[in-house]
Amino acid sequence: PRLVNMCKYMGISPFGTDSYLRYMLRKRLQWIKNDDKLIQAEGVESLSEAELREDCRERGMLGLLSVEEMRQQLRDWLDLSLNHSVPSSLLILSRAFTVSGKLRPEEAVQATLSSLPDEVVDTVGVTALPSEDSVSERRRKLEYLAMQEELIKEEEEKEGKEL
Repeated sequence: PRLVNMCKYMGISPFGTDSYLRYMLRKRLQWIKNDDKLIQAEGVESLSEAELREDCRERGMLGLLSVEEMRQQLRDWLDLSLNHSVPSSLLILSRAFTVSGKLRPEEAVQATLSSLPDEVVDTVGVTALPSEDSVSERRRKLEYLAMQEELIKEEEEKEGKEL
């Protein structure tokens, strides 16, 4: 049900296998990331009002604001997406918090992270977010893998006891 709802939210036909829907979501998120790079290269000011509204809607933002407010929203999105390497999927989820209240983009992302299960946040922190240096990033990934191995061993022991 979550996958189907995500597809509906992103304007993707919600019919097909789970694998197909995941593929379509990844494809749409990659398209948005590439579009972000193009918009940043050309500048937000170069977009017409119709293009601006469409780009905002594709990113989960309401296109009902003034042109200048939409431009600022898109600038904030581009800053978080390209300059701070926040995953597009997380930014789209954070749009729900900016629609329901008047939160700044950073606060919306923080509120989204706090509402997600700890396992998801840990996985995103290890796999998607860059680190200051490669040594600490590798150390973080090794710690994460060790934790995953420990969980696997615990599950195997639990299954062994049940049998």
